[in-house]
Amino acid sequence: HTVTISATSVSSGSARSTSLSFNTLASLSASCSAATSASNILSVSCATSSPTSSVQCSVDGETPQTCTLPYTRDVSTLTAGSHQISLSFIAVNGATTSSTQSFTVSAVQSLSCSSSQTSTRLTVSCSN
Repeated sequence: HTVTISATSVSSGSARSTSLSFNTLASLSASCSAATSASNILSVSCATSSPTSSVQCSVDGETPQTCTLPYTRDVSTLTAGSHQISLSFIAVNGATTSSTQSFTVSAVQSLSCSSSQTSTRLTVSCSN
């Protein structure tokens, strides 16, 4: 925004003016960390430099969804390996910023079990 202030001297009739420019949006920054648990639960926490009115989260480029922080999500349905979560922040004053964090999904091992039973004994055998 620019504001121009003008003044005219009553006695001499000379005019002077000055202009001031300013930005109404303070900058916004975010610092985030992401981690996954052994059971493939993603946890994301963030700290922002200004109060936020909106946060959107997107995993691996999916359509962004409104989310709350701290953010948690079961990611066990994703393939094992490296993934990314992108977070977009809008401050109360309208400023924006984003953060992208990497996280890893562990391979989930499945068990195959069989059982046999006699009149006095139940035997269960499992292997992965």
